[in-house]
Amino acid sequence: MISKPHNLTYLFCLVFIFYQGYSSFAQVGIGNTSPNSDALLEVGDGTDTGGVILPRVALTATDNFSPMSAHIQGMSVYNTAINGTGYTAVSPGQYYNNGTNWKRVGSNEDLIDSVTLAADYSLGTGAFSDVPDMSLTFVARKTTVLIILSGSGDTNATLATGIGDFQVYNVTDNSTFGGTHEKLTTWDDVYGIRGAAWSINFTKPLIGLTIGNSYTIKVQALFDPTLTYVGIPAKLQIFPVTSPGDHHLTLSVMQ
Repeated sequence: MISKPHNLTYLFCLVFIFYQGYSSFAQVGIGNTSPNSDALLEVGDGTDTGGVILPRVALTATDNFSPMSAHIQGMSVYNTAINGTGYTAVSPGQYYNNGTNWKRVGSNEDLIDSVTLAADYSLGTGAFSDVPDMSLTFVARKTTVLIILSGSGDTNATLATGIGDFQVYNVTDNSTFGGTHEKLTTWDDVYGIRGAAWSINFTKPLIGLTIGNSYTIKVQALFDPTLTYVGIPAKLQIFPVTSPGDHHLTLSVMQ
């Protein structure tokens, strides 16, 4: 076995010779005279204070094999560059190749940050207002992320017809990012007053981000009852505590 040579080039030449010329030697140890029987190569003996440095390269994008000549399944490198856009962007870190793409080591394929409404909430007539505790701050790992807003609820029975709007507001650059426009009604010509259940689903990419920077978004809501019955004012309702089976509001960032 090989024990701590001084010349790294010489070391790997010897490892290559061992593999080519001596098939009976199934294991090779570097700094270890008794490598694990299940390992083709074991570095160190457990008392070491150093590590292994991977080749450092500048990747172009996760779907681009450059600077290699092709995608090679199992290849590992340390990327030094910030390149690419959207979901193919790369940033400094360890990557491996699965045969068709580079994958960053130690991160989920789709990293999701989210916040969910945790208390009952009702909204009366008025302009857009912040939904309590529905603000989300995230650190960009890519230049493009996907913003997802989903929810469901109802209105009280005093509403005849109206509009319920939800929007995602970009706090970082003080702009409205986008949202939903929901027609609400409790009136039916046959049955009269009925419950006004509603659901929303909004998805849109947020582009032009700087990797490593923090961004904050929040949910705002507006309720415009165009026709109400006499009595208690109509309200838009989301009751995740009282009615968790069919009421919820969740804001997510996927990257």
